[in-house]
Amino acid sequence: MGTANARLPQTSSLYLDFTRFLSAAIVFFYHLSYGGFGGNWIPLHHIGGDAVMVFFVLSGFIISYTAEREANLSVFMIARLARLWSVAIPALALTVAADTIGNLVNSDFYAAQSYNGDVPALRLVASAVFLNEIWFRSVYPLSNLPFWSIGYEFWYYVLFAAAFYLSGVKRNAALVVTVLVVGPKILLLFPIWLLGAAVYRLNQRVKVSEAAGWLMFVLPLLLYAGCVAAHLHQYLDQATLSVIGRQWFDLLANANSFLWLNMIGILVAIHFLGFFAIQHRFRFSISVANPIRLLAGCTLSCYLLHFPLFMLFSSFLRPNSDSVALNLVIGALAAAVIAILGPPLERSRYPLRSYLSEKARALLGSESKFRAL
Repeated sequence: MGTANARLPQTSSLYLDFTRFLSAAIVFFYHLSYGGFGGNWIPLHHIGGDAVMVFFVLSGFIISYTAEREANLSVFMIARLARLWSVAIPALALTVAADTIGNLVNSDFYAAQSYNGDVPALRLVASAVFLNEIWFRSVYPLSNLPFWSIGYEFWYYVLFAAAFYLSGVKRNAALVVTVLVVGPKILLLFPIWLLGAAVYRLNQRVKVSEAAGWLMFVLPLLLYAGCVAAHLHQYLDQATLSVIGRQWFDLLANANSFLWLNMIGILVAIHFLGFFAIQHRFRFSISVANPIRLLAGCTLSCYLLHFPLFMLFSSFLRPNSDSVALNLVIGALAAAVIAILGPPLERSRYPLRSYLSEKARALLGSESKFRAL
């Protein structure tokens, strides 16, 4: 979930930021539509994972862009860790606090929502070091169900860094070791992330005509709407299930819809390439640009904080599955907390990056070794 860099053309940067915020908003309202939060009235069924795939494509694009401006492997990985940990660690702490309070208030509600409360220390540590989704394990940190994608995202950074910064035997060894660590589940969605990197390269090297650009911009949206209406997601899942069987299908967890999700990635990539070809037709006024950047700047915080907040407030308010008013209150309370906590959490990546850089230099013993990595 990388941040669009200001050195990109302003229109491109703002559109990526707008798409990032829109995707986060879809995930937010998709989860708010759960019956346990009183949200059955919200017509956003089965699209939360689709929005996460937009994040993956965006991440591949932005990371490809920033890697060309980060001097070496050490600088790259420290920047990525600072970006994730600055929000992920506080999000895990908030999850513990929210779940503790919520269980004291209404433990039956948490039990009914399939709360993942066993071996909490293992769940939190595995999530903090991004081992929560390796191979066929899906270790959710208590109530924070959306955290799964961070366990994918981090390893995409590692695979990309190994291929981009290393060469020869070191590159091959790093890639093989990483693949053996993460297992097949994470790799099934890696092509989606790579599509974002491909969009960055193609946008630099391929000139798309304006007519083709408009077609590439609009057609994926229409195709997606048609595929949803035709229930293609369910058909592809059923085809996968019939080939690999129920046991393996369930073991793939959030990657078991990999056929559908990779198709979503292709549509998103084509859409972005189309936009870049026609971006000169779009203008963002300052009155629009500033709110977009402000909202987009809190997307990771929104993504990692909202679900445990929904759980906490629902434990107090106890909505029915169609409690529209209570559902709106739960969403508004969660949004207010995110608005307060999000900006300082997002900004904390800069001091954390400096701290991690100092520790890396101390560990390596010299500036020259740090720069050599």
